[in-house]
Amino acid sequence: MPESLTHWWTANLRRGPSVTLILLALILALGLGLRLHGINWDSGYGFHPDERSIYMRAGCMYNVLTESPGFQGCIQDFPATEPGLPSFGVFLDAERSPLNPHWFPLGSILIYVLVVLRSIIELFVDIGDMDMRYVGRFLSAIADVGTVFMVYMVGRRMFTRDVGLLAAALTALAVINVQSSHFYRPETFSVFLILVSFWAMLRMVEHRRWRDSLLLGVLVGLAIAPKVSVLPLVLPLALAYGYWALNSADGRWSGITLNIFGRMLVHACLAGLSALAVFFILTPYALLDISAFIGDLTAQAQMARHAGMWPFTIQYVDTPAFVYQIQQTTVWGLGIPLGLVAWLSIPFTALMAFKLRATRRADLLLLAWIVPQFIFLETFEVHFLRYVFPLMPFMILLSARLLIWLVDYSRAASVRHGAAGSGGGDLISPSFGNGARAQGMSDRLLIFPWVRRRGKLLEHAVKVILIRAWPKLAVGLVILVVITTGFYSLAFQRVYASEHPAVAASQWIQQNVPVGTKIVSDNHWDEFIPGLRRYDLWQFPAYDPDTAEKMSALSSHLSEADYVVFYSYRPYVSVGRDPDRFPFSSAYYQQLFNGELGYQFERNFTSYPEFLGVSFQDSPYAHADVQTPVLPAPARSAPITLTLGYADDNVVGYDHPQVLLFRNVERQTASVLLGQFVGGRNRQQTGDTVGLLLSETDLAKQRAGGTWSELFDRGSWSNRYPVLAWLLIIELIYLLALPLSIFIFRALPDRGIVLARVLGLLVAGYITWLLVSLGWIDFSRESILLGLLVVALLSGLVLATRWREVKVFFIKNWRLLVIGESLFLIAFLAFVLLRAANPDLWHPYRGGEKPMELAYLNAVLRSTTFPPYDPWYAGGYLNYYYWGYYILALPIRLTGIIPTTAFNLAVPLFFALTVTGAYSIVYNLSEGVKRSRKAIEGATQGQVSRALWSPVSAGLVSGLFIGVIGNLDGAAQISQGLWLKLVGGAPSLPPFDFWRSSRMIPRLENVEPSALAFWMPDKVPGIAEFSPHITEFPFFTFLFADLHAHMMVIPFTLLVIGLGLNLVVGLKRASGLWTLAASSALALALGALWVINSWDYPAYLLLVLALLGLAVLSTERPRLQKAVLFPSLALGIVALSVLVFLPFHQVYETFDAGISGSKWLTPVDSYVGIHGLFLFIVVTFLIHQSGRSLVDSFKGLIPGNIGALPESHPRFGRFWKGLYILPGLAVLIYLLAMGFWTAAALTLLLVLTIQALWDVLVLAEPDRLYRAVPLLLLGLALAIGFGVDFMRLNGDIGRMNTLFKLYLEAWVFFSLAAGFVLWYLGYQGWMRWRLGWGKTMWAVVLLALFASSLIYTGFGAKARIADRFNDGAFTLDGTAYLNTAIHVEKEQVMSLGSDLAGILWLQDNVSGSPVVLEAHNDQYHWSARISNYTGLPTVIGWPWHQMQQRNAYAETIGRRARDVAEMYDTTDVARTQQLLALYGVEYIVVGDLERVYYSTLGLNKFDEMFGSGLVMLVFDGKGMKIYRVL
Repeated sequence: MPESLTHWWTANLRRGPSVTLILLALILALGLGLRLHGINWDSGYGFHPDERSIYMRAGCMYNVLTESPGFQGCIQDFPATEPGLPSFGVFLDAERSPLNPHWFPLGSILIYVLVVLRSIIELFVDIGDMDMRYVGRFLSAIADVGTVFMVYMVGRRMFTRDVGLLAAALTALAVINVQSSHFYRPETFSVFLILVSFWAMLRMVEHRRWRDSLLLGVLVGLAIAPKVSVLPLVLPLALAYGYWALNSADGRWSGITLNIFGRMLVHACLAGLSALAVFFILTPYALLDISAFIGDLTAQAQMARHAGMWPFTIQYVDTPAFVYQIQQTTVWGLGIPLGLVAWLSIPFTALMAFKLRATRRADLLLLAWIVPQFIFLETFEVHFLRYVFPLMPFMILLSARLLIWLVDYSRAASVRHGAAGSGGGDLISPSFGNGARAQGMSDRLLIFPWVRRRGKLLEHAVKVILIRAWPKLAVGLVILVVITTGFYSLAFQRVYASEHPAVAASQWIQQNVPVGTKIVSDNHWDEFIPGLRRYDLWQFPAYDPDTAEKMSALSSHLSEADYVVFYSYRPYVSVGRDPDRFPFSSAYYQQLFNGELGYQFERNFTSYPEFLGVSFQDSPYAHADVQTPVLPAPARSAPITLTLGYADDNVVGYDHPQVLLFRNVERQTASVLLGQFVGGRNRQQTGDTVGLLLSETDLAKQRAGGTWSELFDRGSWSNRYPVLAWLLIIELIYLLALPLSIFIFRALPDRGIVLARVLGLLVAGYITWLLVSLGWIDFSRESILLGLLVVALLSGLVLATRWREVKVFFIKNWRLLVIGESLFLIAFLAFVLLRAANPDLWHPYRGGEKPMELAYLNAVLRSTTFPPYDPWYAGGYLNYYYWGYYILALPIRLTGIIPTTAFNLAVPLFFALTVTGAYSIVYNLSEGVKRSRKAIEGATQGQVSRALWSPVSAGLVSGLFIGVIGNLDGAAQISQGLWLKLVGGAPSLPPFDFWRSSRMIPRLENVEPSALAFWMPDKVPGIAEFSPHITEFPFFTFLFADLHAHMMVIPFTLLVIGLGLNLVVGLKRASGLWTLAASSALALALGALWVINSWDYPAYLLLVLALLGLAVLSTERPRLQKAVLFPSLALGIVALSVLVFLPFHQVYETFDAGISGSKWLTPVDSYVGIHGLFLFIVVTFLIHQSGRSLVDSFKGLIPGNIGALPESHPRFGRFWKGLYILPGLAVLIYLLAMGFWTAAALTLLLVLTIQALWDVLVLAEPDRLYRAVPLLLLGLALAIGFGVDFMRLNGDIGRMNTLFKLYLEAWVFFSLAAGFVLWYLGYQGWMRWRLGWGKTMWAVVLLALFASSLIYTGFGAKARIADRFNDGAFTLDGTAYLNTAIHVEKEQVMSLGSDLAGILWLQDNVSGSPVVLEAHNDQYHWSARISNYTGLPTVIGWPWHQMQQRNAYAETIGRRARDVAEMYDTTDVARTQQLLALYGVEYIVVGDLERVYYSTLGLNKFDEMFGSGLVMLVFDGKGMKIYRVL
C-alpha cells in the first residue's frame, strides 16, 4: 500500500467540508444508482407477495373511491362499504368507509400514498395496479438513499465526520439495503424515519426545547406508521430523556431534582402524545377499527412467535436463535467482511461505552436500540431476515466507528514511536478518548521488553515492521471492507440485470414442453411459474397433513406427470425442517432428489450474484436434508464459485430463487411410488412421531466417520506409555492456558495458576465444539488443535502485552507453581495406582454405570458432528449432558490412547483437578485475608505459626476435605465390627463394606405429615411410598470410578467458584477489558455446568448471583450506579451462559421437568454422620464469630425509642440486625412443631451464618470480601440440606437423585467453607499452643472426627480394590479382566474372552460407525457390550436409561427391544431383512450371550442367509460369529 494513502486519509479527507460534500454526493449518487437499477426485476409478475398485496389493495381502494368499472369485486367481502369519496361521517364509520383497508399487518400509510400518487398520475396517463410498482419501488429507493444520508448525519453528530462518511458509503453498498429498496415494503421507510428520529433525539438532548420534543414525537409517529414492530424504539427514547434530565442537572445524576424530573416527564409526554397523534392521523383505522387492528397484530405476533403456525414459517422450525440471524446477515445481508465487523462492533461499542466517557452517551443510545431489539426479535421462532433489517444501518455505523478507531489508534501508536509525519497528536479524535492514553497502550503493545533485551537490531526491526505496517494495515482493513462490500453489491446487480429465474423457466417450458403436458407444480404457499395455464398443472399440497389420501394423490399424479417444477426451495426446505410433522412428504423429497422416484434432474434456472467471474451461490439442500441434485450435463459456471450455504427465504425467495425442473424418465407406477413414500427409506416406524433423531445428512456423516482404527493405534508409543502421554498433553494444555489464566485471574493472589488446567480444557474445548456444532468443521484431531491454537493466541496476546507483569509474578511466586504442580502430580499418580489395582470396567453386582459411560465416551470419540450419535439408539443422537465425555475426548483424540485405558486415566485426572481446584480456592481466600491484614497490622505471627496456619496449609486441608476424606460411616463400621468381635464373640472383624457408606440415609417410608405441613400430601392408608437414598461423597465417587456427570463436573464447579471469587475481589478496581474477560469466562464456565451435569446449574446460578451482588456491593459507586450495574452484570452473565451453549440447548429435550414436594425427611443422625466433621468446624466458627453478635441483636429488639436514635448509635444497628432474626425464630419454632428436626437445626445454623455474613459486611475491614465468600458457600450448603426435605425433582425415584446430586454439591461447599474457617480460627490465634481444657477437648474431638473421616479412605480403598471378577493384572487396560472373566447369565456359564475377541475385530476392521445388532437385556447386565466397548450404535441399549432420555418416545424403546428379539428368534428371512433394513443394521453379532437369550432355530437362519449370499460371515472365532449384511 503506498505510504501516501495513509497520509491522504488523515490529511486530505479531513481538510474541509468541500471534500466531504463531494464524497457524500458521490456516495448518494452511487446508492441511488444501485437501488434504481433493475427496478422492473420481476417483469410485472409481482413475485414478492407482500408487495403484490399492497399494490392490489391500493388498486382496489382507488377503484372504489373512483367507482371504476369492476370495483364491486373489491368490496364483496365488505358489503357495507360505500363507494366514492366518503363524507366525514362515512369516514368515521369503519364499516362503511372505502378508506378502511381492512388489513393491518403492514402500515396502511403505504396504501394511502399509492392511492394519492395514482390519483395524480391518472390525470395524465392510465396506469394499472401492478404498474404502480415503478412508483412504489422508486419511493423505496429514495427512502433508502435517505437512510444513507441520515447514517452520515447521525454518525457525524455522534462521532466524527469520517465515521459518518464511511458508514454512509458502507450503507450505500450494503446488499441488504440495496435488495430491500427493490421492494415496496415498510422497512425502508421505517428505517429512514428511525434514523431521523435518532437525529431528533440528539437535537432534543442538546437544546431541551419544547419544539424539539414535539418534532421528535412527530418523527417517531412517522417511523411507527409504516410498521408498528419498531415500538422498541421507546428504549432509546427513554434513555434520551434521561440524558435530557442529566444535562439539566449539569451532568450529575445526583443533581436530578423532582422539578427536573417533572419537566422531563412533561417533555416526554409531549413527544409521546404527538407520536400517537401522527400515527393515528396517518393510520386512522388503527383507532377507528381497533378490534381488527389488534386482531391483525396479534395474528402477526403469533405467526412470528411460533414457527410452523403458518406454512411459510415451517422453514424456521428448529433454526437456532441468534446464531441463524448472525450467520444470515453476515454471509448474505452484508457480506462476510462487513458482517463480521458489524457483529464485532457491538461488544466493541459496549467496551467503549464502559471505557470512554466522551462517547458513552452515543454508544449507550445506539446499544439501547440494537441489543434489546435483537434480543426481542430472537424470542420469535420465525427468523425472517427482514426482521433485523432495521438494525443494519446502526450496526454499519458502529462498524465504521470501529474501523476509524483502528486507523486513529494505529496512527497514534505510529507517531508515538517516531513515525514520519507531523501533527500526530491530533490523530486521536476527542470522541475516541485521550490520545496520551492510547499512546501509552500502544507503547505496551508495540515494543515488548523481551525485544529490547535481544539487541538493538531486533528492536529496530520490530519497530520498523509495527510502526510502518500497523497504520497501513488499519487503513488496508478499511479499504478491504469497502472494496469487498462494493464487490458483493456489484455482483448482486446481476440479479436485476438477468431475467427472473421463474420467467426464464416459463419461457423454456413453453418452448420445449408440448402444450397440455401434465406437470406437478410444487409451489404450495409459494410463488408461481407464470404462463403455464395451457398445461395440465397439479399443485402438490405439501403443507396439508400427511394422510394416506394426500400421498396417494401425489403418487398418482407423479406416475402420470412428465415434469415436476419448483419455484423455490421453500416447500422441500420447510418439510425437511419438520419431518415429524411430514414423515411421508419428507421421504418424497429425499427420494425425488436422490433419483429413487425415477425423475431426473433436468434443468435449473438461477441468477446468482456474479461479478468479474466470481459467483456467490447458495445451497439449500443440506438444510433441507435432501441430496444435492446433479444435472445430466454440467451447466455453465463462473470461473470462481463461492458456495456459501443456506440463504434465508428473504434473501433468495423473491428476486432470484432456484427454479428446479425434474423430468419423469422411468415412469414408475402409482403403487410403487406410494410404497416408497409410506414404507421405504424412512428411518422412523410408520406413523410414529419420533424425535431426537439425526437428520439424514448428519446420519450419513456419522455413519461414514469415526473409524476406530484411524483414531487409535494399539502399537503407538502413547499406548505403550499411556500415563506419560496423558500427562504430556494435559500439561501442554495447561501451559498454553497459563498466561490467559494469569490475566483472567489477576485479582487473585495465585493468579489462577492452578485452575489454568480446567480453564484451558474449557476454552479450547469450547472453540472446537462450537465450530463443530455449527457445522463449520468436523470433529477431528485438527479441529481440536484449532481450539488449542486459539488458546495459544489468547495467551500469546497476554504475553505480548503483559510480559513484564507475568515474569515478575513467576519470579516472586515460583514456589506456588511448584506446590500446585506437585500436588496435581501426587494426586493424579496416586489415583492412577488405585485404578491400576482395579481397572475393570464392569462387575455383575457392583459394576455401576461404567458400561453406559464407556459407550457414551466411545460415541463422542467416534462422532463426526455434534450432538454425538446415541450408541444405544441407532439413528438417534445423544440426548444427554455429554460435555464431560467431550472434554475427555480432547486428550484422548490427541494422544490416541485406547478409550478403555483412557477411562482409567480420566478418573485420576478429575480427582487431581478436584483436589487442586479446592486447594487453589481456599489458598486464595486465606492469602487474601493474610495480605489484607498484613497491610494494616504487619507481620505478627511466629515462624511455627506461619507454617502451621499458612494459606498453603489451608488449601491442602481443603483439598483433603473435598477429595480424600469420607463420611463417618467408616468409623461406624469399625466400631460395630470391634463390638461384634469383643462383645458379641465374632471370630473376626466383618469385611469392610465400601458400598454401605454411600447409603448413609436408609430406605425411608413417606412420612405422615403434620397438619401444619399443608403442602405435603396425606399418606394413603395401607400404601407406603419408599425412597432409596444415595449419599455419595467425592472420594467414594472417584473410588467407585463411575465416569459419571456428577464426577466430571466437580472441577468445573470449582472453576465457577474461582471465577466468581475473582470478580468479587477484582471488580472494585477493574478495567473494562478485564471485567469483560473475567465476566465472559465466568459465563462460559457457568454455562458449561449445564452441559456437563445440568443438576449443578441452578445451585451455582444462585451462587454466582450472590457473588455478583457481593462484588457490586464492594465497589465505590453511587447506589444508583450499583443498582444498574448488578442487574446488568447478572443478566449479561446468565444470558451469556445460556447463549454460548445454544447449539446444545436447541437439540436437548427435557421431560417431566419441574419440582414437587418431598414426602421424606432426613434423620438428624444420618445428616450428622454424613457431614459430621464439617458441622463441628463450622458450628465452632459460627459460635465464635456470631454468638455474641446474635445476643446483641436480640438485645437490640428490646422495646425503646429506636426511631429517635441516630444511625451511628449502636442500638440502631442492632435493632435492624435483630429484625431478621424474628422470622428465623418463627420458622425454627414452626419446623419443630411439624417434626422437621433436621431442617430446624439447619435453620438455626443458617441464622448464625447470615448473622456472621452481616457482621463481616458491615465492618469495613480490608479482608471482608475474602471472609464473606466462604460464608456464602456455607449458607448454600446448609440451604441444600434444608431444601431436600421440602422438594424433589419430578420424575425422581422417590427423592434419590435429588438428594444424591445436591448432597454432592453441598459436600463441595462444606469442604471449601470448613477448610477456610478452620484456617481462620487458627490464624486469629484461637488455637494457640497453650490451650485450656475446653479448647483441648475441642482439639481432641476435631482430631477424632478427622481420623474417623480418614478410616473410609484406607479401608474403603482396600475393599474396593479387592472387589473384582478375579485377581487380575496391575494394569490400566479396562478390558484386561475379559481375558479370564467367567460370567453366569440366566444360570448359564459364559467366558467373556470370546466377546473380547469379537470386540477387538470390530474395532480393527470396521470402517465408519455402522449399526450393530446384538443381544438386548435389562440395565446393569452384560447386554450392549459390543456397543459399549466399540462405540458402534446398536438398535437399543439399556432400556431404563433410554426411557429417561427419550421419555416422550418411550413406546419406541419397547418396540425396538421386541424387534431385536424378533430379528434373532424368527426364522422368517424376509421379515429379518425388513427389520435389518429398518434400523440400518450392517453387522450381526451371534455370541454366547445371544445363545443364552434367543432360540437356536432363529440364530441358525443367519448361516442360511450366509449360504444364500444375503450376509457375509466376517468373523468366526472363540464362540462368536459376526455377519455383515450385504
